[in-house]
Amino acid sequence: MLTSSLLITAAGIPAVLVATGVIGALGSRRQLNATSHAIMSRVPTPDAIPMLIPEQEPQSVFEAEDDSTRAAMLILDEWSARPRSEWHAIGARMLSTSRVDAGAVTASQLILEGVLAHHDLTLEAWMVRDAADTAWHLAAQDDAPTSTAIELAARRSVTNAALAMLARGWLPIEDFERLSARIAL
Repeated sequence: MLTSSLLITAAGIPAVLVATGVIGALGSRRQLNATSHAIMSRVPTPDAIPMLIPEQEPQSVFEAEDDSTRAAMLILDEWSARPRSEWHAIGARMLSTSRVDAGAVTASQLILEGVLAHHDLTLEAWMVRDAADTAWHLAAQDDAPTSTAIELAARRSVTNAALAMLARGWLPIEDFERLSARIAL
């Protein structure tokens, strides 16, 4: 009995550490944002955010129930219609970023995952991830296959941009911009 309770406690430690790290990152980011906003007093306008959604809403291949999920699915609809060469260009660009930029993207991805978990968007996030895999397989193969690393980087970028759109209402603006700008060509 004592052994099983120790195993449960030991198994929960990584989750607690990750949650603590995400909450700490959000807290320090909020403090930094409050300071920078007080100094710069700049409020981003919707025009400053790279919008990847078409002006009128086409019939989606994927089904969605709310506006944020629908917006994420529209991004994936758009990317399912693009050829694989454009996906590969995104993946190659992701792999050629500097360590500082890669670290910032990783921090934004962790904050995104924390926001998705905190606001109980796990089902919607699963739907978006599944639709991103479907979009990859629907994309036309128009060039020679590339390395697995490039393909994985491309898929991760498109998936994270769609997930950022899903969590847009709760995600800090700089993280949203960082993740969604990765797929702008």
